[in-house]
Amino acid sequence: MSLQGKGMYWLRSAPCFGRQDVGVSPGGPMDRFALQTGNLLLGSPADDEALEFVRPPRVGFHRPVYFVLTGAHIQAILRSENRADVVVGHGCVTFAPAGSSLLFGRKTRGLRGYLCARASLTPAPDDAFLHRRRGPFAETFSWFDPLGKIRLVEGPEYSRLCQPEAFFRQPWRVSREASDMGIRLEGGAELQAEMGSLISDAVADGTVQLTPNGPIILLKHRQTVGGYPRVYNVISADVDLLAQFAPGQRLRFRKVTLVEAVAAALQKRAQLEAMGSRYQDPPG
Repeated sequence: MSLQGKGMYWLRSAPCFGRQDVGVSPGGPMDRFALQTGNLLLGSPADDEALEFVRPPRVGFHRPVYFVLTGAHIQAILRSENRADVVVGHGCVTFAPAGSSLLFGRKTRGLRGYLCARASLTPAPDDAFLHRRRGPFAETFSWFDPLGKIRLVEGPEYSRLCQPEAFFRQPWRVSREASDMGIRLEGGAELQAEMGSLISDAVADGTVQLTPNGPIILLKHRQTVGGYPRVYNVISADVDLLAQFAPGQRLRFRKVTLVEAVAAALQKRAQLEAMGSRYQDPPG
């Protein structure tokens, strides 16, 4: 596979845990759920390496492969010599013959896309394999918040918030200060907390820190410690969702209990495992 053009893209695989004590965050894909579902559709291990992109490059396939696009919804066509262009659907496994190219158009929803691929053993597609992967695989999942909100639990310094309920009164907007390290929220309530004297302490994916310039949410490629009050934490099941919010987009939150947070994480894992069992047969 060759990549051409000045896009914004990275190769991502599983996060690497165990080095936060020396200042290295686990990292990995910003939307691990999107990467895992793409690989599972191909019958590959869930955390196989895949291409993550904000602005995709032109992709050339030097040998026959099966591939799938997940994450952000983006227009794409597969172009091959002596064949009509093929419109590539989101979450649909597609066969790319050797010498073909994947061309991207306008992004219609989300921010970060994923291209997962698996080499084919034959120069022609396995039609039976493709047929078993038709249809909207998203119907398999129900771990998302039914209210469409990002769920939070109380953070270690939650008690320092002067009016904790103010965080939920109106929607927040993702500011232009957003990166793989985190996003700053703006346009919501004016929050106040008793800062006092704080010693820098451990942070996690989804930690919501209250800074003098408003709240920030830490993402997958964050630092490992922070000195601002950790007033909330996005539940682990919902951290992946934050990767798809672009600057200017609005989002709402709601507080849940630790029991609800654990239940959502277990439900998400169980549904991914069920998907892996359903699509475990590799292509020919």
